Amino acid sequence: MRYASELTLALGALSFSEFAPWALGFINTLSYRILISQQIYCLSHVINHFFCDLTALLKLSCSDTSAIEHLTFAEGVLCSFLPFFLIVASYVCIICSIMKIPSIEGRRKAFSTCSSHLTYSPAQDKLYAVFYTTFIPITNPIIYSLRNRDVKAAFRKLICAVTWFSSKNT
Repeated sequence: MRYASELTLALGALSFSEFAPWALGFINTLSYRILISQQIYCLSHVINHFFCDLTALLKLSCSDTSAIEHLTFAEGVLCSFLPFFLIVASYVCIICSIMKIPSIEGRRKAFSTCSSHLTYSPAQDKLYAVFYTTFIPITNPIIYSLRNRDVKAAFRKLICAVTWFSSKNT
């Protein structure tokens, strides 16, 4: 009986965690659409940008854009500082938990285990950027072309030839 009530509670939390971002995204988009649709655009109607960016639209507007700027600032504060404070709070909790360990050796071991998760390296960031900007786009055509029967047959021939050649040389 207890399992069923816990499962119901977990499903309710899951539903909220799925619904809340959708609802907040809808409200956010709707508020921007309403505020932007009330603007008067007196300059050129050609946006000098690669895509329809908010700042490019605000530059074309002749009316007061302070409401949109305030909304953007408030959103930036919420989207930046709230996660920052949650991350700092979690680090403080981790450090407090480690400091409660009675032995110095235990604290050292816990810090050495957690330190790799708490540190940030720009070199890692560069590696990840290279990976998702070059490696993935390079492998996409290979992956999608392997769906073709002719490409699969040619790939099998290549694999057989390589294995035959390597077994012949040994």
